[in-house]
Amino acid sequence: MPSLLFRLLQLSRRLWVTAALYSALGLAAALAAAQFGHLVPSDFPLKLGSDAVDDILTILASSMLAVATFSLTTLVTAYTAVVSNISPRAGPLIVADGPVRSSLATFVGAFIYSIVGIIALHTEYYGSEGRVILFFVTLLVLCLVIAAMLRWIGQLSSLGQARDIISRVAAAASHALASRPIMLAHCAKDESPPKDARVLVAERVGYVQNIDLKGLDGIAQKEGFTVRLAVLPGSFVNAATPLLWLEGPELSTRCAAALRGKITVGSHRTFEQDPRYGLTVLGEIAARGLSSGVNDAGLAREVASQAAALFAEYGEAATAKAQPCQNVVLPQLDPYGLLCDVFEPIARFGAGDPTLHGQLQEALLALSVSRDPRLSTAAGRLSDLALSYAKDRLARREDIRAAVEAAQPVRRRASQVRRRSFRSASTS
Repeated sequence: MPSLLFRLLQLSRRLWVTAALYSALGLAAALAAAQFGHLVPSDFPLKLGSDAVDDILTILASSMLAVATFSLTTLVTAYTAVVSNISPRAGPLIVADGPVRSSLATFVGAFIYSIVGIIALHTEYYGSEGRVILFFVTLLVLCLVIAAMLRWIGQLSSLGQARDIISRVAAAASHALASRPIMLAHCAKDESPPKDARVLVAERVGYVQNIDLKGLDGIAQKEGFTVRLAVLPGSFVNAATPLLWLEGPELSTRCAAALRGKITVGSHRTFEQDPRYGLTVLGEIAARGLSSGVNDAGLAREVASQAAALFAEYGEAATAKAQPCQNVVLPQLDPYGLLCDVFEPIARFGAGDPTLHGQLQEALLALSVSRDPRLSTAAGRLSDLALSYAKDRLARREDIRAAVEAAQPVRRRASQVRRRSFRSASTS
């Protein structure tokens, strides 16, 4: 996505930004009510009894302060539980969740609105007609608060639970993978630098967070050269790490700065364009569940099922045709590395559980029938790795035999895909 949009998106997901925005809206609504008093007939305030707005605002102010304080305490408790018991990398997903931020910001904004309204009423800021407008605006704010409270109650039933966190992380990884088929459509088969190509290195140490492909393609077409990226989102770079190679005319200082500006480097990894980060966090959750301190194999099973569904969708999308950027070439994204990020910890730490091994092989079997041959081959390689882990850890012959039988369908399917790919390559 565009670099500026990426930075704005990161800023908008901070809780204080959303709360400040809603507070500003509450302040504007309270002060703007007096500006529309001329629309109210002169005898309408007496019929409506708009003096009740003072009592309503007082009740709203006292209740919203308590609700906002309680909600923030609940959010902090859930965040601490996730960081301590599930994964520290998954905690920010709770705070960045749109509905959660919206609910909390609504309570804060309603409190600001009611406080400003009470102050304005006692300073005679509103006339009798303005009080009528304030009355109707207060009713609208009250309806919004009720809707936010009902939504917040629904969120509290799952906030901070392991299944909810796994779903959030899987959704973040799926969103990042959604852009990968476009990249895969024009990846470089040769990872080595092109001959006589100029290199553009990073200027700071950190992780690549975002790459503006369209922006890079636009600069490349305008200047008349080809951009071959050396990094992907999630790559760690330093002052000597190549960001991209350029094939074409001489590169000016202004153009080099523009190209660097299309690649955002930060101090930490993010979920937006980095699918391997989300998959790594899923693997961490499964590994923690299989540790002796937690001893909850259900977490690993939940991760395996969510990841299998995620990769099944990715395998379908990866075979779709996409419109490539004309002058931008990207590195290969290794499907085996993607699978290892999430499934290898389950295979390694759960090797002594024959039931978990069987479920892992079932998940890999679902991926081995993918229409993407690379994903199917990667599932077969990981199945062999999981079987080797199981053979080393299982003691009973019956369990070892069951592990081998569970892996056979995956290995058989992967062999069929390899033979089919070899025949296709030979024919071409």
